[in-house]
Amino acid sequence: MISETGPTVDAIDSEVGHSTTGTHASLNVRELTLTDVADAFRQQWDDLESRALEGNAFLSPNFVIPSHKYLTPDVEILILAVERADSSD
Repeated sequence: MISETGPTVDAIDSEVGHSTTGTHASLNVRELTLTDVADAFRQQWDDLESRALEGNAFLSPNFVIPSHKYLTPDVEILILAVERADSSD
């Protein structure tokens, strides 16, 4: 289940914590299942984890992907990917 484009939302200025005039960007929201996670997306997810100011092991691809096999084999995991619409990645 891949949704290539989703709703467009305004970006929030991370410095002030709310949307400010002139700092809007278009974002796409994609819905992915674990079977939709391609190598390129996995690499981006790993990169995001390595740049996080505060890590969260439970959001790590190294936890989420293998845990499905043991914790919730009968439940489909839904991953929401929020990406800049103007991003070349």
